[in-house]
Amino acid sequence: MQGILGISLGTSDLGFAFLSYGSLTKWNVKTFPGEWNAGKLRLIINSIRPYVINADVDALAVKIPEELMHLSLGMMQLIGAVNVLVEQMGIQIHYYSLSDLKLFHASDVCINKKVLFECVIRKYPDLYGVYQKEQKANRAYYGKLFEAVATAHVCYKQQFD
Repeated sequence: MQGILGISLGTSDLGFAFLSYGSLTKWNVKTFPGEWNAGKLRLIINSIRPYVINADVDALAVKIPEELMHLSLGMMQLIGAVNVLVEQMGIQIHYYSLSDLKLFHASDVCINKKVLFECVIRKYPDLYGVYQKEQKANRAYYGKLFEAVATAHVCYKQQFD
């Protein structure tokens, strides 16, 4: 099976994207309002678990913040809990920063997030409607989704191409 689950981690929002044999088959954004605490951590991990269990996942591709030295306690706990989850499930994990994603998608030019998201839409046109909603709303709700897709795409290309 050639399945990659891409996740853009956050302590309030998560983006999910599943690639099966290079095709984007599932995508979603989940929001977790409220203050950070152990219950919220469990809720986030429990929302990730079904994606790993119900899909034939060979690897988990995780988009993490650029500056690991300056992570919040919540983000450090979340990354640690994701590590424990994949170890329990026996799957590979790969981490990517926003810089990694930008470099892969446009190695010869410096790009911003908007251009990165447009690169993702060219590769996965089913997301065009989501992108239009994002532009009309003028807020970054779906940003985590596009990051998750970009992350899964990079991992898939590195693993299977």
